[in-house]
Amino acid sequence: MQAYGPNQHHLKTHLGIIARNGKQVPLIYEQWKDVPQDILDYLWKEVEDNTNAPPEYRENCLKHVSDIWRKWKSQVKTQYYDIWETDEQRLNNKPLRVVQDQWETLVAYWGTEKQQVSDKFA
Repeated sequence: MQAYGPNQHHLKTHLGIIARNGKQVPLIYEQWKDVPQDILDYLWKEVEDNTNAPPEYRENCLKHVSDIWRKWKSQVKTQYYDIWETDEQRLNNKPLRVVQDQWETLVAYWGTEKQQVSDKFA
């Protein structure tokens, strides 16, 4: 089900804000499927409390949040991790919109051998 009508823009804007808020959806999860159910339930409650989205929009809204979250995480990696040579440089150049402890976790994770190999095949 896709949002439409006069409140469509408000709903999409709200979903984007939620997806990029590390206090609501931490970037530390390897994949969206790893985000715990209690966080997904909290996100949907946020949507219900701040928009007029009906209950049947839940799946579509969470899918939209997951798409934005993945793009945001990729953008953070490309613009704030990949451009630096060392972890010290990366840690000293944290994106303003990323929570400090999440940034430290991401820098450590993106530097692992497993992730480096995974990036080569992405």
